[in-house]
Amino acid sequence: MTTSTIKMAISLSALSMLISANIQASPYGLQDQHSFDSDAKSHSPLPKRYIVKFKNAGSSTETRSTANILAYKPRINEVFSQHRALNSVSANEIIRIGRSNGYTAKLNEESVQALSLRADVDYVEEDVSRHLLNDTLPWGQKVVGATLLSDTQTGNRTICIIDSGYDASHNDLSGNNVSGTNDSGTDDWFDPGHNNAHGTHVAGTIAAIANDQGVVGIMPNQNVNIHIIKVFNEAGWGYSSSLIKAIDTCVNNDANVISMSLGGDEPSITERKAITAQYKRGVLLIAAAGNDGDNSYSYPASYDAVMSVGAVDSNKDHASFVTDQYRTVLQEIKKSASNLM
Repeated sequence: MTTSTIKMAISLSALSMLISANIQASPYGLQDQHSFDSDAKSHSPLPKRYIVKFKNAGSSTETRSTANILAYKPRINEVFSQHRALNSVSANEIIRIGRSNGYTAKLNEESVQALSLRADVDYVEEDVSRHLLNDTLPWGQKVVGATLLSDTQTGNRTICIIDSGYDASHNDLSGNNVSGTNDSGTDDWFDPGHNNAHGTHVAGTIAAIANDQGVVGIMPNQNVNIHIIKVFNEAGWGYSSSLIKAIDTCVNNDANVISMSLGGDEPSITERKAITAQYKRGVLLIAAAGNDGDNSYSYPASYDAVMSVGAVDSNKDHASFVTDQYRTVLQEIKKSASNLM
C-alpha cells in the first residue's frame, strides 16, 4: 500500500469516527438545531405509508433476498401495469421510488393484504420513518489523529451528506467545493431554513474552512468535494423511501462516502438491499449509532453494510447518551486506524 493510500484510508477512518458522532461541547454556534430523544423516536408524526416492490419481468421466483430495488428499470408497459395494480386497491399518494419497480403509497389493511397476494408483487412493507439524530461539533479531532493528516489528497473524493441542507452563506462553509440536489418537499438544499441547522452542523464537522473564523473541520482546506441532499425540513422526519432515493442520488454524483446522521428503530428490507448494493460498489456508508443510551438498534446504522458511529466523552469513555451497540464498533474503528498507522 502506498503512503498516499494509507493517508487517505486513515483520513476516512478519522472522518468516520467524527462525522456522525454526538459530542458534548458545541462551539459551532448552531445551537438551534433539533434534539430528538427516545420519546420522539417512538412517536413519528408522519402518516403511515407502505413500500410495494413489484417483481422484475421474467423473474417469477424473485424473493426478498434479491438485489437493490433501484438496479432494475422496468419498461413503460410494466409501469402502467404496476400503476393499475395500485389503483385497483385504491392506493393514495403513489410515489415511484426513482425509476424502479418499487412504490411508496398510503394503503389500508385490506389493500396491503390484496397486494401481498398478487403474483407480480415481490413484497409489501411499511415505509418506516427516519429522523435526524442530534449532533454537535466534535472536539476530538486530536483524539483520532485527524490533525496529523493533510487533506491535500482529498480532491479526488466526494462526500455526500444526507441531512437537512447546507447553509451556503455561512462563513465557515461558503468557499467549499459544494453541489447539491433538491429533494421533493424540502426546498433548496443550500437554504436550510429557520431552526434547521443540523445538516450545516454536520458539514462543519467535516469541512469547516480554516479562515481564522469559527471552527475548523476535519478537511478544512477546500479540497474535498461535497454533495448535499436535503431530505429533512424543519420537522426533522422523513421516510426510508426518501433515504433510498437520496443514497442513489449520492452515488450518481460520484460519492465515495455517504454521511447519514439520522435513523429509526425499524429496519427496512428495501433500504437494506439498496445500501448493501452500494457498499458492494465500494461506497463507504456512515450512520449515527443512536442517542438513546440503551441497547436498542438504530437503522441504517445497524445494517452490516454501514459503519455505525457513536461518541466518547473528554475522558475517552463511552458517552452515556450513545446506544450501547456502539461499544464494540468503537473498538473496531480504533483498531483499524491503529493498524493503518
